[in-house]
Amino acid sequence: MSNLADYFYTDPRIERLLTGLLGSWATVFTLHRPPAVSGAYEGIRPEFLAEALRFVQARGYEFISVDELVARALRGDSLRRCLCFTLDDGFADQLEQLVPVLLRYEAKPTLFVITDLVDGAGWPWDNQLAHLCWQAPAGLYSVHLAGQAVAVDLSSPAARRTTRRQLTRLAKAMQRPAIEALLVQLQACVGFNIPQAAPSEYQPATWQQLRQAEAQGLRIGCHARSHFTFNALSDAEVAAELAHAKARLAAELVQPSAVFCYPSGTQNDFAPHHEPLVQQAGFSAAVSTLSKNTCAQAIQQAPYRIQRIGMPQQLNHFVRYISWFEYLRGRMA
Repeated sequence: MSNLADYFYTDPRIERLLTGLLGSWATVFTLHRPPAVSGAYEGIRPEFLAEALRFVQARGYEFISVDELVARALRGDSLRRCLCFTLDDGFADQLEQLVPVLLRYEAKPTLFVITDLVDGAGWPWDNQLAHLCWQAPAGLYSVHLAGQAVAVDLSSPAARRTTRRQLTRLAKAMQRPAIEALLVQLQACVGFNIPQAAPSEYQPATWQQLRQAEAQGLRIGCHARSHFTFNALSDAEVAAELAHAKARLAAELVQPSAVFCYPSGTQNDFAPHHEPLVQQAGFSAAVSTLSKNTCAQAIQQAPYRIQRIGMPQQLNHFVRYISWFEYLRGRMA
């Protein structure tokens, strides 16, 4: 049951006062996966998602799609008490467990898909790395990166998760050829071969499943072709990824979202010079994972770096993220 702070954070009288002083704001959430059966990663439980949606529905919040968010912001309309839910990647378990909950509550979700994943042409490098870290034989290993030895501790489940985070962070500072070479090196080091096709835990959605969900109210958008961050690619590779992925969505779906979603999307994953490339590819806006609430003025000024907040796993955190308190904290940061 929600505590008094939850209701204080979402008090419409306080919001109305602050809206008059600061203008309206909206929260755009990003969700990834439900919890892994294997325990390899945490995720958003469908039961918790339903609880969060019931709470905000009872408190009078409005659900809008990311395309509606952009249109309203560019018109200068109020975004007061508006919430937007997005999902990244395009895995089957997202469609099977999370999307139905969002549709049941008419939350107008958007799922940004990696087109090579859905096409079966390859699965994301970071998921391959995660799979290796969880499934490789237990032990203590070492790889050499930039002339330095880097520990690969796979001695326990907790160590495997820590190692996966550390290696992912290191890899995201590399260019695509170096990331691919790292995966080859790691396989040889730990004696484990990453499967060419995505294993069951990383089963992608199919285009048929996506079309069925689209018909039920899911909006589907572009999360690039391969999930390499834009900073890991040349500008020519970025432009090619955008063109290919956009064409695939147009060929398979009725009305894809006009909004793009950067792979990973932190401030280290893309740069200002990528924004014109996204615009030239025909997208009206783009969402990031620059973790703050957003507002109409921010979207007007930077439509190709709209801020999103990762969906938390506890209701009190969820409530704080949508609140006037979080908006004020973000403005002062």
